[in-house]
Amino acid sequence: MQIVVAGDVAAKDANSGLGVRTGSIDTQRLLEDDAPDGLNFWFVRNSFANNAEDAFKTPRHHHTFAQIKMVEKGSSNFLPGKDIQEGDIAYFPRAAFYGPQEKDNCTSFGMQFGFNGEHQRGQRWESRRAEAMENLQKRGRIENGVFIGKDPDTGEEIVRDSVEALYDERMRLVTNRRLVVGPEAYDSVILMHPAAFSYFPVSEGVEL
Repeated sequence: MQIVVAGDVAAKDANSGLGVRTGSIDTQRLLEDDAPDGLNFWFVRNSFANNAEDAFKTPRHHHTFAQIKMVEKGSSNFLPGKDIQEGDIAYFPRAAFYGPQEKDNCTSFGMQFGFNGEHQRGQRWESRRAEAMENLQKRGRIENGVFIGKDPDTGEEIVRDSVEALYDERMRLVTNRRLVVGPEAYDSVILMHPAAFSYFPVSEGVEL
């Protein structure tokens, strides 16, 4: 097990130089792995401190990976009029749609995980990011978090979430396969309110 003190990890704008989203997101990478068995994940602490005009925004979208998010401070929007409040936890199932969303003045912890290219973290994937973005820019453009361009196989015009387009391009470069999101096993985000549960002690300082 690796123990990480979040306050000791430097934050970096995860959207800087990438441009697949609108706004900025200060990310502290706490744990990250591209494991031999195919599991790919990261555990991060994200801070959104911009005012509303420059807030981090995404269109309605879904992913090939699953996510768990816990809000440390403030509230985190995931649907119009729907927020993860401070202390609450949300599960974002693989393939379930959410958004459009706008995040402003909040801090949250997040875990994202998938297998065999569903999620793409680590040097094997990061080393192909610049090439993937260059390929996308040759075939189209990114506007407000959406890629508008041509499909590399068919040449047909497509409109696709920009992160999904980037993942698809990296999948092609690394594995020579296309990214397939697949069917939804859950209809939407599952929002949990831990304060509403009953707890009992199991050991010193630990409640279940």
